[in-house]
Amino acid sequence: MSFKNDKKSNLVYFLIFIVLIIWGLVFIKINSYLIKPKNNVRKSINSFAIENLTTIDTFNLRFNFKDPFKINKRTVGNKKNVERAINQFEQFVAWPGIQVKGYVYSEKNNEQKFVVIINNKSYFMKIRDTINGITLIKVEKDSILFIYKNKIKKIFYSVK
Repeated sequence: MSFKNDKKSNLVYFLIFIVLIIWGLVFIKINSYLIKPKNNVRKSINSFAIENLTTIDTFNLRFNFKDPFKINKRTVGNKKNVERAINQFEQFVAWPGIQVKGYVYSEKNNEQKFVVIINNKSYFMKIRDTINGITLIKVEKDSILFIYKNKIKKIFYSVK
């Protein structure tokens, strides 16, 4: 019986020895991960810098562009073109905000009045009515034509 006790105690000592070796290896791995030597990092950076210095860039800069501030007589144009551009700019009309929200039909008078929002104010308009210089001139299936400062604008609306 004492022989069995010796085998068990030898086995326990052997297993303790194996566990200590495994924990030692784990401690060494953690220690080497946390405390890295600085010399290895410097060597890798230096070798990387030397490798990049040996390559040569192969591009050239070309300075053959036109000067954007240099004015040629050809680019300015003649007086007719300049006057035409000024006239077109003067003909531009800034329209006020117009929205068509719906219409009301009167069977008694047999006429349609449209709910029109001009500059965030609601108005009822019928054909040939003028409000704030905007005149309703024509009603089509899906749109209404307005005139403002001799310019015509078509505004679409959906009929539900």
